[in-house]
Amino acid sequence: MKLILLSVSFPYGNTEQFLEIEIKYLAEKFDEVIIIPAVAKGQMRPVPDNIIIDNRFAQNNTMFKTIMSALRTINIYHELIKEPKILLSITKLQRLFSFMGRGNAEYNYLKKYYTHEELYYSYWFNGSSYALYLLHMKEGVKYTFRAHGSDLYLDVNGGYLPFRKKVIKEAERVFCISEDGVNYMKKNYASELQTPIIVSRLGTYSLSPSFTRKELQPDNQLHLVSCAHLSRVKRVDILISALKLLGNANPLSQIFWTHIGAGDLFEDIQEMSHQLPKNIRVTFMGHMDNKNILEFYAKNNFELFINSSESEGIPVTFMEAMSFGIPVMAPAVGGITEIINDENGFLLPKEINSTILYKELQIVLKNKQFLRDKRIKARVSWQEKYNAEKNYRDFSNSLKEIILESRIK
Repeated sequence: MKLILLSVSFPYGNTEQFLEIEIKYLAEKFDEVIIIPAVAKGQMRPVPDNIIIDNRFAQNNTMFKTIMSALRTINIYHELIKEPKILLSITKLQRLFSFMGRGNAEYNYLKKYYTHEELYYSYWFNGSSYALYLLHMKEGVKYTFRAHGSDLYLDVNGGYLPFRKKVIKEAERVFCISEDGVNYMKKNYASELQTPIIVSRLGTYSLSPSFTRKELQPDNQLHLVSCAHLSRVKRVDILISALKLLGNANPLSQIFWTHIGAGDLFEDIQEMSHQLPKNIRVTFMGHMDNKNILEFYAKNNFELFINSSESEGIPVTFMEAMSFGIPVMAPAVGGITEIINDENGFLLPKEINSTILYKELQIVLKNKQFLRDKRIKARVSWQEKYNAEKNYRDFSNSLKEIILESRIK
C-alpha cells in the first residue's frame, strides 16, 4: 500500500517540524510513502527506510515557471472574473498566482510520473491541494489534505484565499487540526458540501512516559518561555512591552524570559528587548528543532509558556510545553480555546494589549500557587488530546481506511 505525500519542503530545511513526528507513523502503516516537496533547500532530515524522497519537482520549481504555469491554467481567469477586486491588490494577486501556479506545475509533474496511485495527500490546503484537485478531475485519483491555520483563515490572508470550495468538494476527506478549523471551514467554504470534514489533531511525543512535576521557582522569581517564529502576527512586541511594565512594577523580583525561534523580526525583537529593565533577563535561543526543544524543556524548569499571537490554529509549541507540565498563557484566538482553559492555563481576551498581559503576569508573580494545579492539568490535557502516539496512529489509520473503502467500491 503506497501513499503520495506533498509537502512544502519537508524533509529539507527546518520547517514543517511537526511532520517529522507524523512521518514515523505513516511509515508504519504504509509499505511505501513517496514525499514530493515543492522546495528542496537545506539539509535533508532523516526519514524511515520506506520513505522515498522525490525532489525532481523541487529542483525545477522556480518563480518564473510558477508564474508561467499560472498563466496557462484557465481557472486563474475564472477566479479573476469571479473576484475582479483581486486585480486591485498585489498581495491577493501574488497569493492567487502562487496557489494556481504551483498547483498547475505540480499537477503536470504528477500526471507525468504518478497517475495510478491509490491515495494522494497534501499536508497543506495550498497549491499542492489544488494540484491534487486537477489530477482528480483529469485522472480520477483520490486525494485528501490537512488544513492548519495560515492556509485556512481569511483574516490572516487579507480576506482572500483562492479556489476553496472546489478543492474541498472533490476531496475524499478533509482533516482540520482543530474543532475551530472544522467549524470555520464548514461555515466559510463548505456549508453546502458533503465532503467529510474531520478533526485530526496534531501531537507531540514525550521524552518519558512518566511525568515528574518540578517544584516552583522561588517566589521572587518567574521563569517564562515562549516559542514562535518572529513575525508580526505573533505580536512579540506586546510581550516585551508587558515585561517592561512587570519589571518596573517589581524591582525586587527577577523575571527570566527565554524565547525559542527565529524569523524576519529577530533583530528588531532583540533590539526592543534592550529597553527592558535590568531585573528582566532575556535569552534568545534562535531556531531549535523539535527534539532539542523537548530536551531543553526537560533540563530547565520553566513555570509559564507565554503567547501573544493574533492568530493561531492549535500550536504544536503549546503541546510541547504542556507535555512537560508547563501551563500556557495565551489569547483566545483560533483554536487556542480547544487546548487552553482556565484550569490548565491562562486564557486571555482575543484583543490583548501590553497592559492586559502585564496585569495577568503580575497576578501570577504575586500568587505563584496558581501554577501548581495548572501544571498537573496541563500535562493531563496533553496526554488526553495531543499525544502523538494516539493522534498520528489514528490519522494514519484514517488514510488507510480511504484506500480500503475505495477498493471495496
